[in-house]
Amino acid sequence: MAYSPSSVQEAWDNHFAAFGGQDVDKILLDYDDNSVAYVHNTVTGVTDKHEGLFGIRTMFVGLFADLSDLKTLEAPVVKVEEDAKQVFLVWKCPGVGFESATDTFIFSNDKKFKVVRQNIVVTKRDVVAPFKPPAREGAPYEPKSVQDAWDNHFAAFGGQDLDKIMLDYTDASVAHLHNNVTGTTDTFKGMAKIREMFTNLFADLKDLSTLTAPVVTVEEDGKQVFLVWKCPGCGYDNATDTFIFGDDFKVTRQNIVVTKRAAIASDKGYAPKSVQEAWDNHFAAFGGKDVDKILLDYDENSVARVHNNVTLETAEFKGLAKIREMFTGLFADLKDLSTLSAPVVTVEELAKQVFLVWRCPGCQFDTATDTFIFGNDYKITRQNIVVTQRKATAGDNSPGYAPKSVQEAWDNHFAAFGGQDVDKIMLDYDETSVARLHNNTDGSTADFVGLAKIREMFTSLFADLKDLATLTAPVITVEEEAKQVFLVWKCPGCGYDTASDTFIFGNDFKVKRQNIVVTKKAA
Repeated sequence: MAYSPSSVQEAWDNHFAAFGGQDVDKILLDYDDNSVAYVHNTVTGVTDKHEGLFGIRTMFVGLFADLSDLKTLEAPVVKVEEDAKQVFLVWKCPGVGFESATDTFIFSNDKKFKVVRQNIVVTKRDVVAPFKPPAREGAPYEPKSVQDAWDNHFAAFGGQDLDKIMLDYTDASVAHLHNNVTGTTDTFKGMAKIREMFTNLFADLKDLSTLTAPVVTVEEDGKQVFLVWKCPGCGYDNATDTFIFGDDFKVTRQNIVVTKRAAIASDKGYAPKSVQEAWDNHFAAFGGKDVDKILLDYDENSVARVHNNVTLETAEFKGLAKIREMFTGLFADLKDLSTLSAPVVTVEELAKQVFLVWRCPGCQFDTATDTFIFGNDYKITRQNIVVTQRKATAGDNSPGYAPKSVQEAWDNHFAAFGGQDVDKIMLDYDETSVARLHNNTDGSTADFVGLAKIREMFTSLFADLKDLATLTAPVITVEEEAKQVFLVWKCPGCGYDTASDTFIFGNDFKVKRQNIVVTKKAA
């Protein structure tokens, strides 16, 4: 039965029981994103402000960590006033340094009985920096559950405590960070790189007053945490994280997708002085399938057109984001460069152009020609590409379908999605599969458990995706070791401005968890 208090007393009973049990989830039922708590310490003279569910969760996680022993906890005054919609509380817990404390809780007038303001004054001895590792010197950090590890991470994030947050990672940890605004994806592997990532993130998050986390889902069975958060005051309009934990409850993979304004891609001083110099960069980047490096030769005015002699289709890509999508798709097609050759490469400084003939028949590119036209700044203004590309056909996986790898399962899923084939896509799920769909636009999160519900989800999704002309997938990362696929896609022509998926596979290569976050405009 849903928690819905009908009086101040009823709300207070929940709070009091949750406080005594140090149950953060239960205590947060009495707060919402409009709640504000002030904590003043008479010893240090410091006043902290905690806003919204994220801020107040951080406050209670820290407070409960301080209240490690409740033997000396007492509350000599508890005054509940229905008429004034308030509770006045006097308490202390001297055994852990709280010599005295008072709380005033002010509840809302909207019959929801949420705490709108909480004013806390404590006299606390031996205050240490918030949310540090256990005070007992030498005590090793050894989380026994995903929840234990998450509590540490959550407190460390709220306190921007770099040392504490790094306790949940190892040198085998990998974090992927994708920005929907710039289209860039960065990968951070190992302790040193992940520390850099958080150092930069905390530097961006200078003011946490607008930080909220409407969705925090901890799953022990799936060994994962799914988080939706935002901090618009610092430019983070929306963000999602999927944390995947190992048997030691360390984070093995973290997939982060942010929509962050004012992110500027740096060209690291790259300034070619000739067509040849720009071409050398392009050619090396193409051979290395380095999207970031290849994009240094383009700008927002660049236009690339691709014509396929087989399908007779012509696609146009304008600006950095679209050209990034083009190369991401091309490099995905060029899985094996062993048959790649370029019999003609003509660089002309006077005409500011390069004429290229190439082929890669092992990847179905029987012939291809490119004409690159450069501007006075040696950026590519136009690129005309003509390919004779045969379509690789995937066999029907239905009879005896038993994938032996994440890649094999993903190939089936990808083909089924492109063909909007519900029966084929369902081969990668079973009755234990769970898909979670969050929409950044309306803040809703829906869960789909088992084959019937997931079939409903894809049936509805495919009905929305009536026209795939604007469908692109700039990021597809398949990881066999982590048994996961991280996907970033969009289909703006059907209202899907941004979307990201994390697929977590079981040992049978069925999808056990799928976290989907979309920014979908209303039809």
